[in-house]
Amino acid sequence: MAHILTRRMMVRYATSLSLVLFSLVCPRVDGLWAQTSQRDPLYDSSEGEEFTSEEEPVYGGEFEEEEAETTPQEAEGTEEEDESEQDPAPVLPRDFSSPDSLHSPERLPEKQVDTPPVATVPDTEPIEEPPPMSSALPTLPAADTLPPHEQLAVHFVEGGVDALSRDDFEQAQEHFEQALEIAPMQPFGYYFLGRLAFARGEHKIALVFLRKADAILVRGDPAWRGEAARLRGAVYEDMQDYRRAYVAYRQSLQLTPTNLRAASALARLAGEGLDARAAFPR
Repeated sequence: MAHILTRRMMVRYATSLSLVLFSLVCPRVDGLWAQTSQRDPLYDSSEGEEFTSEEEPVYGGEFEEEEAETTPQEAEGTEEEDESEQDPAPVLPRDFSSPDSLHSPERLPEKQVDTPPVATVPDTEPIEEPPPMSSALPTLPAADTLPPHEQLAVHFVEGGVDALSRDDFEQAQEHFEQALEIAPMQPFGYYFLGRLAFARGEHKIALVFLRKADAILVRGDPAWRGEAARLRGAVYEDMQDYRRAYVAYRQSLQLTPTNLRAASALARLAGEGLDARAAFPR
């Protein structure tokens, strides 16, 4: 009898203990289940349904390194596949292409058109400009190119020219005469003596000296011949012998086209109606 009572008491005690444990565990399990359902992406709380998927087997730590190594390769593979699936790059127009592109204008040959250069006329010869006109006297020859006696004569001529520029006619005449005594076949003394006579108003004496200078200069310097003819034309013009003046001026320009004094004298005769038609009346 005592044994039976003891067994019933133990059953009641176990039952009451189980109820107490169940009342303590149930709230904890409900809280854990609520947290798990909120974190699970496969749980759809809007419809009140749960979607389960097969869980991947969890391997040990020995396989974690292999998965870490293979992950970048798989990522690279996916990037290459994404690039291959993209559309090909459009071809830019040639004006906006880069220099390395085959469509760059620098790589394409341009058509060469046969056009004459600028500022040139085809099938024409270049026009030569005439030399400038000058009213200066021709230069005397260099002293080192002449014999010694002619060098001394040129020295006296230079002294007479300096005296003539100062209107010292007496000293100028002495220098020119000394030059002719040293070198009588030198034309410069005759020319300047004729110029000195023309400055004094001695027209006939001036013409004599100028003809002698021209005779010596026949095979000499054409510039000095042209200047002698020009001065001879000035003497004739001052004598109002316009026919001989016109001929002398024309001869001067034929010998030296740059003689400005001869060209001006011809223009002056034409302006006054004293050209060749007046010099040679019918």
